[in-house]
Amino acid sequence: MQKIAQGAEAILYEDKDTIVKERPVKAYRIKEIDDRLRKQRTKREVKVLQTLAKAGVDVPKIISHDDYTIKLENIQGKKLRDVITPSQGEDFGKLVADCHAAGVIHGDLTTSNVMVTDNLTLIDFGLSFFSDHEEHRAVDLHVLHQALASKHHEHCETIMEGVLKGYGETLADAKVVLDRLAVVEKRGRYKKKT
Repeated sequence: MQKIAQGAEAILYEDKDTIVKERPVKAYRIKEIDDRLRKQRTKREVKVLQTLAKAGVDVPKIISHDDYTIKLENIQGKKLRDVITPSQGEDFGKLVADCHAAGVIHGDLTTSNVMVTDNLTLIDFGLSFFSDHEEHRAVDLHVLHQALASKHHEHCETIMEGVLKGYGETLADAKVVLDRLAVVEKRGRYKKKT
């Protein structure tokens, strides 16, 4: 098993056709609190992945899991960040809309968290949670817009236009979310000026 990534909360290992996501002990936390947090976060991520898979959203399949570890299908493809073209915005928007329609907020929508195969597959649900509130959905889209501006500034607005088009065509109550997004983005611009 080869370590391929480490984040604040988890370590990823690659083992042939699987990815193993492990939430290691955090020695700086009280053991009982650490155990509870790691279990809760693992359980929530498993539930999110199961919910999305049941709703037909393209996410990695869960092979097995325990209190602190999730073994996932290894999606063989490239990260969207490495191959993105402006024309992929619409498909990305549809994927986000499907996620939101299933009641899930991803929490970290970036082109690094999408794998490209024959289609787009959303990965890394470590920050995800359940909500159908338009504010949460709008903030999810706002985070994506910021990520695009940071990583793909030359095509950011064209890609985001496609995202919003795909999102608007796919989610039944998209108008409410997109109206809220305008408010969220105004708030973001106001903060930058102060």
